[in-house]
Amino acid sequence: MAQEEKLFTYLKRVTADLQRTREQLSEVEGRQREPIAVVSMACRFPGGADNPDALWDFLASGEDGVSGFPQDRGWPLADLTHGGPGGSGGSSAREGGFLHDAADFDAALFGISPREAL
Repeated sequence: MAQEEKLFTYLKRVTADLQRTREQLSEVEGRQREPIAVVSMACRFPGGADNPDALWDFLASGEDGVSGFPQDRGWPLADLTHGGPGGSGGSSAREGGFLHDAADFDAALFGISPREAL
């Protein structure tokens, strides 16, 4: 009789563990079925696309985001553009894909020093 009682106690414990495991599995599966909610999107691309709709419109229109060097970066533009092909210390490119509002970046908001941001 003692052997049957031990077996009965063991089966009760295994049944309780199985019930807890089923509940945990059900909870995990329930979380996996939750929909994903996009609460915000942002972007900045050459050509002035500064939100997802503007990016889509930009791409759909086939526009070109290439422009001249920005004037508000503190770059020595005369030195950058004088080199030409084969020259030294300059750029042979006169245009590129620049974010023209990058100087408006709020470095302090992200804890970036002004020197590092420049």
